[in-house]
Amino acid sequence: MILFNEKNKVFYLSTEKTSYIIGLLNGELPVHIYWGKKIDRIPDDWSKTYIRRVLSAYDNGEFSSNSLPQEYPTFGNADNRIPAMQVASGVNGRQVKLKFLKYEIESGKPALEGLPATYAEDASEADTLKITLTDEVQQLEVTLCYTVFNNIDAITRNTVIKNLGEKTALCGAMSANVDFYGMADSDIITLDGTWTRERHITRKRITSGTQSVESRC
Repeated sequence: MILFNEKNKVFYLSTEKTSYIIGLLNGELPVHIYWGKKIDRIPDDWSKTYIRRVLSAYDNGEFSSNSLPQEYPTFGNADNRIPAMQVASGVNGRQVKLKFLKYEIESGKPALEGLPATYAEDASEADTLKITLTDEVQQLEVTLCYTVFNNIDAITRNTVIKNLGEKTALCGAMSANVDFYGMADSDIITLDGTWTRERHITRKRITSGTQSVESRC
């Protein structure tokens, strides 16, 4: 189930036992609020959590991009972390500043053309939220897609990027980005493997710095 609270600018994505909650900060920037045990609502003043954390002269005076749990962070906005999307060149150099444009909620899960992906055999099995962001200067349109499978605790994501101009060259993009806080005592569990040795469970503690999991041919 997917709901949008127009007054508080909050999206509620609910599976059988979990909730994933997204807020539109200042009505234009999607931020990650919650992902965990199913809840019905969050406080109306949720945005105060992020206000007045200014650390850079490049921020707008209300919050710090470097500490915001953004749903899809981009390069060139006073955020020193790895961006989910980056352009090599464009009308406005390498900076991409996305703002909320519109949203859609539809039944089912749209197919990803040319790509393997999860799917719903019937439209009643899933609901999909599409949040469309735009950078009018770079002439880019980015749609964040979230599909909730109603009978299982699963949410899938993908991102669609459209170049509405001529000069922008994309050099990196991720399907999703999720920021976690308070994870100092947590572990990463992966299912490593190779031919004839699939799903080998590996567990390691999260430490300072960058940790990554990758597949190479």
